[in-house]
This record gives sequence, structure tokens and C-alpha cells, in this order.
Amino acid sequence: MPVFLFQKHSVVLTATAAVLFLVTGSAAFASGGVGGGFGRSSAPAPQRVVDESYEFGKAVFKGRAGAPKQRYCVNGDEKPVKVKRSSLKPFRGTSVRALADALVLCDMGDTSALAALSDDQSIHLIYYLNKRFKLQLAGV
Repeated sequence: MPVFLFQKHSVVLTATAAVLFLVTGSAAFASGGVGGGFGRSSAPAPQRVVDESYEFGKAVFKGRAGAPKQRYCVNGDEKPVKVKRSSLKPFRGTSVRALADALVLCDMGDTSALAALSDDQSIHLIYYLNKRFKLQLAGV
């Protein structure tokens, strides 16, 4: 009689193992293999779209585009204030000309920042500031 109980439990264990094997095997097949399917996608990775004008304006602002490194300020009420979101907030929704006239070099006080740059660099710098600080300037 003890042998019969052992055989009964063995059949139950074998049946349970077979069901588990079938379930895990079908899950592995559905995922693309046992390895998880990494690196098997046939679709290419999406390419990042680079805004060349923005990147060039950023390089001008940071002094990496052939222009000398400058600190840019905006003419404030009393003295020039460093370019940052809060100092550019009064220019939100205004024209490009208003920002261009107010942009000065911090070290030289009243010297226009755009006078020290080429026309191409000036255009890209204004484009960068408009997009970076979300100014929504008219005429860009």
C-alpha cells in the first residue's frame, strides 16, 4: 500500500511539471524566445531631429561658435541684468527688435551685444533666446 501512494503522488507531480513547462514554454515563445527578445526589432531606432539654428545660437551664446565668449545682459530699469528667464519676461510677446535693442554686453555696459556679432550669429542668437526662454517674439 505505501508503494501505491508514492506512485499516485509521482503521477500528480509529473502532470503538474508538464503543465508548468508548457505554460512557461509558450510564454517564452510569445516574447520572441527565451532571451526576452532584446535586439531583435526590425524597425530602426527613431532619429533625433536636431534644430541646427537653435544649436548654433546656443554655441554663440556660450562662446563656442567663433565669437568671443561674452556675458549677455538685458537693459533693466537701473542697470543691465544678466540674461535669464526672469530678466527676459518683460519681452515675452514683443518684437524681435525690442529684444535686439535691449541686449547688451555685461562687461561693456551700453555696447549692443549684436554689434559685436556677425549678422548670421545675431539671427541665430535671437532665435536661440526666443526658443530657449519661450518668449514668443513676433517676427521670428
